[in-house]
Amino acid sequence: MAWRGIGVLLVGLLVAGASMLAAGEPGETAAAEPEHVYARTPEELVPYSGSGDPYRRFYLTPPLFRGTGRGTADPAGLRTVRIGLLAPLEDSPDIRAGSNLRRGVELALEQANRSGAYRGIPFELVVKNDQALWGSSSNTLVELAYTDRVWAVIGSIDANSTHVALRVALKTELPIVNVGSTDPTMTETGIPWIVRITPDDRQAGYRLASLVFEEKELTRVAVIRSTDRYGRFGIKEFRDAARRLRRPVPMELLIRPGQQDFSSQLDRLEASGAAGLVLWVKAAEAGRIVRQMRERGMNMPVVGTDRLVSSEFLDTAGDAGDGVEAAFWFDPERREPNWLEFKRRFLERFGHGPDAFAAYGYDAARLVIDTVREHGLNRARIRDGLTAVREYRGVTGVIHLDATSNNVSPVVLARASGGRFVFR
Repeated sequence: MAWRGIGVLLVGLLVAGASMLAAGEPGETAAAEPEHVYARTPEELVPYSGSGDPYRRFYLTPPLFRGTGRGTADPAGLRTVRIGLLAPLEDSPDIRAGSNLRRGVELALEQANRSGAYRGIPFELVVKNDQALWGSSSNTLVELAYTDRVWAVIGSIDANSTHVALRVALKTELPIVNVGSTDPTMTETGIPWIVRITPDDRQAGYRLASLVFEEKELTRVAVIRSTDRYGRFGIKEFRDAARRLRRPVPMELLIRPGQQDFSSQLDRLEASGAAGLVLWVKAAEAGRIVRQMRERGMNMPVVGTDRLVSSEFLDTAGDAGDGVEAAFWFDPERREPNWLEFKRRFLERFGHGPDAFAAYGYDAARLVIDTVREHGLNRARIRDGLTAVREYRGVTGVIHLDATSNNVSPVVLARASGGRFVFR
């Protein structure tokens, strides 16, 4: 037991040391007033609420950068200003999302180049395929930092890849603007080189808990989740929220990514007496699960996450998908002028409408472009500019960034009906 205690202490010291290396002196970045509740957590879902004030609250102040380099001037003789993109573009089930992410970024850079570029120097996109293999993104980020010499990186959708890339970013001092990874721990690392502009699974978990326990007044809700990182880390926030609302999840069933037949899981779900189901899986698996449920006559309410809001889910589920609700990042049916103009430009440029990855890719690129134009070609100052942003108005709406540079904007609900989604 003594050796175990020493091991825990050493791990704690290592984590604390890493956080100190990532942190900076107060005042290095223009930070807003300290926040009092992390990640817009509803009062009834705050951990240990009612148990007195904690000794310390975490993630309420920005992880600042202690390093040097802010005084370095723009390099001379540049022909282009390179921005990196890490996205699944080949041999991946997320090719569609990665391709649309790329198109959104391309559109933003093309528009920036027509409006003066960076002091007359055009922006150039350097594209790298995310192989989604553990460790491969580390080599890719090193290449982007030292060979391609990009000033910032946008991506990636895969949480594993982004976590590895983020640790390399700490060493290479290369800013990352993430689009699409919903793992809540992404911005909790204390590494001050990342901004995430899409809402994460924490916001989805809060909204789904409100939907099933308060609006639908269900008391016994089961979960089916995938065994990958998306399922493992995503469901945690909903599971914790359910417990704090005194509605603990009675059953959590696992599926493999790509699984076709769910007879075993549905047998157990049917026998559990659950009154509703939460899906934390990708679109194709969700569509197959819902279709097989309805074929069995299982008519319980089904809710899910952002990945369900896609044509892939609608095509796979067919009529069985009607009535399924999902937490989603923003409302693509709203009539705001900048959103309508973006849709028009995207359709004109690529021949089809934008999805959420294209829209947030565009916003991520515009955020990088605006920051480079304001702070110059200096990675440390670009990082300072990106992480100082607390509110950014993009085509997806107003993006609210907390102290960890994570988007905590409220999510919306999407309901499948007649082969399309209706948002509220």
